[in-house]
Amino acid sequence: MGTFRTFLNPLYSLIRAALGLAAFVGAFYIGYRIARDLHAGEMAPSPASVFLSVAYLLMGGTMAGILLSKAVSEFKTYTIGEQGITVYNYLTFTEKTYYSRQVRGFSISHFPSGGWRFLVVILYLENGKKLELRQFNFLNFKKIAPALQAAGYHSFGFEPYRWKFLNSRHFLFEGKVA
Repeated sequence: MGTFRTFLNPLYSLIRAALGLAAFVGAFYIGYRIARDLHAGEMAPSPASVFLSVAYLLMGGTMAGILLSKAVSEFKTYTIGEQGITVYNYLTFTEKTYYSRQVRGFSISHFPSGGWRFLVVILYLENGKKLELRQFNFLNFKKIAPALQAAGYHSFGFEPYRWKFLNSRHFLFEGKVA
């Protein structure tokens, strides 16, 4: 078997980055307007208005942080071969290779997002870490699992998940295959 290379879906990362920047600018603008109005005496600092302002700034900042970090951290392509898997980061122009002996195997799972259900391929590494290749990040996602199998990587099968926090999941095989 030769090598297989994923095709990045740049539109999704750009949309995430644009929404993250919009959330950041919106939170900054609201904070600026509130501070300006309070300073000018046009707004009475009632406890409810202060609470709502702080809550909006925290939510907007958190949403901006999540969207921007995901857009930046997932702007990568993967080259899959029998010798290993190479990850190329388009933002830092760096490559990292995980040799086949460093990869325990992979599983397939799904997760809901925005009313849809997306698939994800999870690569488990010898050091206990995992790499998640999400469906919406790649134009040729359906070919990733067959390419991993053809290259000789072990398939753990389908893997259910459960939510850990706002933007993270815990997978069933996590911690059990390393």
